Amino acid sequence: SRHHAEWFSPFLLKKMLSMLNGKEGPRCLLAVLLLFLCALIFPHEAAAVAICQLLHFIYSSCRARRCRGLAMRESDGGIAEKTPAGPGYTITAPSQKVKAAGCWSRQIEGAARAGQPEVAAQLMEKMRRSGYWPDTTVYNSIIHSFYKEWQTARAEAVLEEMVAASVARIPATYNVLIDVAVKRDDVESAEHWLKRMNEDGALANEVSYATLIHGWVRRGKIGRAEDLLESMAEEGLEPNVVCYNSIITACSHAGDSSAATAWVTKMCSRGITPTVITYTTMLDACAKYGDIQGAEMWMESMADLGVEPNVVSFNSMVDACVKGGDMERAHKWHLQMQAKGIKPNAYSFSVLMNGSAKAGDVESAARLLKEMAAAGVPASIFVYSGVLHACSVAKDVKLSEEIFRQLRADGLKPNIVTYSSLALTYASSGLWIKVEALVKQMEKESLAMNSHFLFAWLLSYTKGKPRQADRAEAAFRKAIAAGVEGNKHLVGILTTALGKERCQRTLQDMKLSR
Repeated sequence: SRHHAEWFSPFLLKKMLSMLNGKEGPRCLLAVLLLFLCALIFPHEAAAVAICQLLHFIYSSCRARRCRGLAMRESDGGIAEKTPAGPGYTITAPSQKVKAAGCWSRQIEGAARAGQPEVAAQLMEKMRRSGYWPDTTVYNSIIHSFYKEWQTARAEAVLEEMVAASVARIPATYNVLIDVAVKRDDVESAEHWLKRMNEDGALANEVSYATLIHGWVRRGKIGRAEDLLESMAEEGLEPNVVCYNSIITACSHAGDSSAATAWVTKMCSRGITPTVITYTTMLDACAKYGDIQGAEMWMESMADLGVEPNVVSFNSMVDACVKGGDMERAHKWHLQMQAKGIKPNAYSFSVLMNGSAKAGDVESAARLLKEMAAAGVPASIFVYSGVLHACSVAKDVKLSEEIFRQLRADGLKPNIVTYSSLALTYASSGLWIKVEALVKQMEKESLAMNSHFLFAWLLSYTKGKPRQADRAEAAFRKAIAAGVEGNKHLVGILTTALGKERCQRTLQDMKLSR
């Protein structure tokens, strides 16, 4: 059966039979006889799996005993000879007294884990010349190490050596190759390895297909991923929740919520319970279009099946309400999340703050910022910039200054977006002196100006009482000389500040076109 192929290889049988002649012989023989007797009494696939696992455990335990015995004799001239093999790693060559295959295997696997596949390959060659044959684990470690170092040709060469030596291949031999190929976005190679492992009798499992499906999904080839999902049934494999989630996520990102819903339905019809990731994906799909009713339906479905939503699920639900323009509902779901004992994260607050800012509710955004600090959730510079932008739209100078001071108190360094938002708040009220102070502060911090800040700077002179035309022209010349690119918005505000004729003369003098 497939399970025998995975758990009970000819190599394992050979090793266990060889141990019958050792000190562990009587115990091993008795265990084997009892287990095969159980196999005759309980001829079920589940019993076969358990028997093979127990046989594997007996062999591993006996091998561990032998290794401990060898280690105790190291002081008699055992493993002592050491040869440097690159930075951070040392090869230990077994002496003539103690030539244990286990010692070779540990050194080879150690070199492979250290990211030195060439060293591991050299050790394996020495192991063969010493009369010991590498097993599946040794070959796998070298193949995987070569592939992780992107040495594809060398990995394939070692695999061919493994085939030529008639060493048993297992799904893990190929699954890492498929995984690395997918991570390199080389899905065609991953498909080749899936085909090859079936031809070699390793038999692809759920992990093999799930990884390949994920690879095609990342490429945007949803149709190919769906074909693979269907072909799993033909191979006698039941697609797991990971396979379905990959396709559902792809459909969601493509904006095809109906296809995503259809796959969830098919998943449930096959007796696979959707996970919180499945539901969160569907909630995210609803959030993109502000589908509040659809999102609430998925939340109710989660509750009916006993699947507990997480913070990402609630964030998507709140986002759906915000994009749907229902801030009251958004706040309700935010409170419900906290009532369930789920701690909100930075995104939870930022979604609500952005919604409040767009709705012109600056006080609500500022209150959420304080709640965020009280909850122990650190606010990023982007969160502060969003609230400051809302203050600029509302022209609330006092609140803007309060939030900017809080930003400094939290140890955050303002960026150009932060300064631009604060400058726009000052500019709307004609407070050009305060905008000039911001310019000096930015120069101290070696922060380059952009077109958005320059617009606010020019606007402050335009709104000033009286209008500061000379200062506006000087500011424009300084900013352009510093590398800020002009645009139609800057020319428009400059025209308002200087007047049409003076603006044209200034642009001609600076050799700039409108």
